[in-house]
Formats: sequence, structure tokens, C-alpha cells
Amino acid sequence: MFGMVHVLNGFITGLFFESFVQAILATFSGFIFLAIRVKTKSIVLAIAIHWLWDFSVFMSATNPHAGGKIIEMMVSIVLAASPLAFGILGIAQLRNRKVVEDFLAEQPESISY
Repeated sequence: MFGMVHVLNGFITGLFFESFVQAILATFSGFIFLAIRVKTKSIVLAIAIHWLWDFSVFMSATNPHAGGKIIEMMVSIVLAASPLAFGILGIAQLRNRKVVEDFLAEQPESISY
């Protein structure tokens, strides 16, 4: 769901391929955000990490010549690869059944899964 929402950026920007790539990366990032939510039982840390991520992407995009070609390439690699790493880490964390069962047990009865 988190990744699918990012596909809508294509309708805003007209850059559908870039939005599709962003949606894939957002899907993987969504796994770590979910793992953080389950582990901490709060969404605040996930929101803060998402904000820091968006801020770093914005800053690197608005000032691409600040550090030279090598630093620009390294930043691009980190920004592209880290959601994949986050997704793998999130999936690994969510495989802990005890943590997930404890989280679900604490949720209100009115929420259906």
C-alpha cells in the first residue's frame, strides 16, 4: 500500500517511469517502517525517519554540484540502495512471530486484519 501511493506521483509530475521506481523503493522502505511500528508500538519514529529520508533526497536533488562527481555518485548509490536494504531488514524483523503476535494482541478489537 505504501508503495502504491507513490505511483500517483506520476500523475502529478508526468514522470511515470520515475514514479514506478519510486513506488518499488517505497514498497521496500514500507517494510522497515512497518517493522519499526511493530517493534516500538508507535508510528512516530517511522515518521521521523521518513522525514529525514525525504529531506536528504530533497537536499541532494536541489544542490547536485555541492560535492563533486564522486560524492554525487556515492549519494545516488546510497539513496537507491538503502530502501532495498531497509526492506530486507524490515522483512527479517517481521519474521519474529512473537513480536508480531504481541503487537496484534495489543490492537483494538474493532480493527480487522
